[in-house]
Amino acid sequence: MKHGMLMVVSLLGVGPMSAQAFEGVISTKLSPESDVVEANMSVKGPMMATTVTMPSGPMAGQEARMIMNNSTGKMTMLLQLPAGMGNIPGMAGGKGIKMVIDVKAEAAKYANEPGELKKLATTQKIAGHSCDDYELVTKGKKSTFMCVTDDLGAFSLPSMGGGRNSPSDWSRILQAKSLFPLKVWTSPDKALFEVTAIQRKSIPASTFVIPEGYNDMSGMMGGMGRRP
Repeated sequence: MKHGMLMVVSLLGVGPMSAQAFEGVISTKLSPESDVVEANMSVKGPMMATTVTMPSGPMAGQEARMIMNNSTGKMTMLLQLPAGMGNIPGMAGGKGIKMVIDVKAEAAKYANEPGELKKLATTQKIAGHSCDDYELVTKGKKSTFMCVTDDLGAFSLPSMGGGRNSPSDWSRILQAKSLFPLKVWTSPDKALFEVTAIQRKSIPASTFVIPEGYNDMSGMMGGMGRRP
């Protein structure tokens, strides 16, 4: 169960941290080690709500939502439980699990991470939006390439555990520079992250209301944000 929660947080912890100038929906595709995960992010001022359907594992088919309040730096994750899991002690009688995460505190742990972001001489248009190409050079690691913009807000992939759940170099650098990637890749045929659509539209305030009826399991997060 804990592994499933780690996976959910690592998948959902992607979003604009301060996209006050943008209002609308950003559709993305994240390609971690195995499954491709599609996520839709609704952005309105300092608020952002992300929704994904878990692709595999014990949570396959279940909806997970993240509501990020950039004014407070707090993220609330809501996870529906598969049939049968509602009988687990501490989870019975609710719609699912709620966890509150201090994203600002997590980001502060990586404020001095090494890595040099070099602007290249090329540009692209992805999902109808222009972006500039960069190369991230980190000592001892393969270069990561990205096409970024500065008008969709910053970008964050919070740390929720070691290994593949720790934030990647590219996400930490972009967060620090308030840049949002439209595409990230290590080779031409290997996109780690990509924006597939950008739709400017009015988002109702109700999108960011945290519903009642979820069991608060924030205590499970103890120690999950620390690196080994």
